[in-house]
Amino acid sequence: MDIIVLYLLAPTICSRKFDDVMWFLLLLILLFCLLLWLPVRVEIDTALQKYRASWKGIFAVWCVPDEAGFHWFFQIFFWKTAWKTRAKTAQTTPEPVIEKRKSSKPGISFSIHKIRPLFRVFSKAIRIERLRINWDTGDFMYNAWLYPAFRRLSRGRRQLFINFFGVQELAIILQTRLGLLFWAGLRAVFILKK
Repeated sequence: MDIIVLYLLAPTICSRKFDDVMWFLLLLILLFCLLLWLPVRVEIDTALQKYRASWKGIFAVWCVPDEAGFHWFFQIFFWKTAWKTRAKTAQTTPEPVIEKRKSSKPGISFSIHKIRPLFRVFSKAIRIERLRINWDTGDFMYNAWLYPAFRRLSRGRRQLFINFFGVQELAIILQTRLGLLFWAGLRAVFILKK
């Protein structure tokens, strides 16, 4: 705090080198805050065959399925590239190698009492922008039982449908920020330590 007061009140005392370092540190802190603030988005839509994950303005990866495999597309800032997977070929399976089992190290034990708060912490960090499920279980009775429940649970961004035509579709868009995930991770560490 005293350095800031001296910097504001007596600019002649501070050297030029100190000014450059302060501006560089300020720029790094602002860049780090911007990276934590930019949204991360995951989109899955089986009806449109759209599968995409992106960190807005920095990185994106998406794939388009076809008969031969998947076409993968990558984008880093303004640079884009594509990659196509090859069709699967018949492979011979090697003989299984029997490995000696290593002694397990004592670690953090998971119980349902710890998993439930972890799920709650991370679910608060991730926002569901859109959820659309159009499902057919293949059994007429299950569909009839699920129809009123899905109808009741459908609201706003959450659209749940039961059909009797054999159509199974899922569309979900999740969005979060790395800062929220980082904060949720810190909270999770303290939950696991209890």
